[in-house]
Amino acid sequence: MAYTVIQTQTLRRLAPSVSRLHPRRRIASSPAAGNTAPTPAQPSSRPLARLSTPAVLRTLLLSRLFSSPALSRFGIAVLEKIANSRQPFLDPDKNLLLNRALRAGIYNHFCAGHESSDIKRTIADIKSVGFKGVILNYAREIIAHDLADADGLADVSAEHIQQWLDGNLKTLSAIGAGDYIGIKYTGAGGSVASALTAGKEPPKQFWDALNQLCRQAKAQGSYLLVDAEQQVYQATIDRWTVDLMREHNRDGDALILNTYQAYLKATRGVIRSHLELAQKEGWILGVKLVRGAYIFQEERDRIHDTKPDTDKSYNGIARDLLQRSFDDITKPNFPGLKLFLAGHNADSIRKASALHRKLSGQGTNPGTLEFGQLYGMADHISGDLLSMIEDHEKDSKEKHEAVQHVFKCVNWGTVRECINFLMRRANENAGAAERLQDGYAQAKRELKARIMGTG
Repeated sequence: MAYTVIQTQTLRRLAPSVSRLHPRRRIASSPAAGNTAPTPAQPSSRPLARLSTPAVLRTLLLSRLFSSPALSRFGIAVLEKIANSRQPFLDPDKNLLLNRALRAGIYNHFCAGHESSDIKRTIADIKSVGFKGVILNYAREIIAHDLADADGLADVSAEHIQQWLDGNLKTLSAIGAGDYIGIKYTGAGGSVASALTAGKEPPKQFWDALNQLCRQAKAQGSYLLVDAEQQVYQATIDRWTVDLMREHNRDGDALILNTYQAYLKATRGVIRSHLELAQKEGWILGVKLVRGAYIFQEERDRIHDTKPDTDKSYNGIARDLLQRSFDDITKPNFPGLKLFLAGHNADSIRKASALHRKLSGQGTNPGTLEFGQLYGMADHISGDLLSMIEDHEKDSKEKHEAVQHVFKCVNWGTVRECINFLMRRANENAGAAERLQDGYAQAKRELKARIMGTG
């Protein structure tokens, strides 16, 4: 796996002088409204220093591949052919040579494994280098290709929901206290997707499955992150998830976090309405904030007009939630909140981190702030952020200060399941290839430092 400890003599010579992490990008802080903006920490000179040498080499190779339009198109075309083919020789779960090739180049870089022992080993490796934990997703999804032709849907609905539940229960069994399971409602199949599209109540079997996952997660000290999806589903996803939070996000902890996409113009208003509900009803709002992943699949007028507008939306939401002052919802009536900032934008991350430290240092308790990036991507951002947090903890004399944690989001499944999962996410998310490109210069610099024995 990408975090495997390097033990051979040759790789020891290449190993970094600091070897405790597997991150990629770094995180920043946002200005407080009406105050002097806190100064973000400077980026680390070697943000990939804790990455294993095989992971650095894969980062270099993949980022180089995706920096070339021709190579990128060819690579994606090959993977799509494999993902969509029904021919046995193109099935990596049946073709041993193809399986090994994909494991070496892609699977080991982005995926946790298939067997429980492999998944747990990957998670342990991730934590050993400084991450607080993981967000673990099951790669297998039931895809509803044509909801309009759903005559036979009822016959397979129960089977699909049970498969979804079984996979997510296995996911929960692989993680521990403080970790997250990522769940995607439409992964449970066509009947659930149909109910989401129509704005109906969830199928009873699915609702029972969700509550079973909640009970199991609570019993083991884990948490649930509900994924955002396309807008045709999202309003109903929000409603179902608020119902879950209303029931389970009590007693001082938020078991469930909903995902909010900052590139949508309506998101700030949605968060405000959910804050108001939490305030009136006495439960804790769980917020996972992302920029958004479906820009080519949404109605364009629902999305902010420019990237700077989206950046302003993301940074403003993060800032105001940290300051516990969101439009007309302010202290002392601000509801309980758990905030998770997911993303690969270094400027936003550094700003949020610096603001959190500033508020904490002023005696204002902004609560624990959690960050997350994808496993195999943005390692230079994650590395910078972890170094920044560690440096702050060393220098801080205020042991009561609120803390920051960093997580990696990783999926598990067979090679075929994970390739299919990665291709679906790449098709949904226009920024996936760009994020892979971002690490090229850092990986090149890190490899040179190891060969030269510098750092």
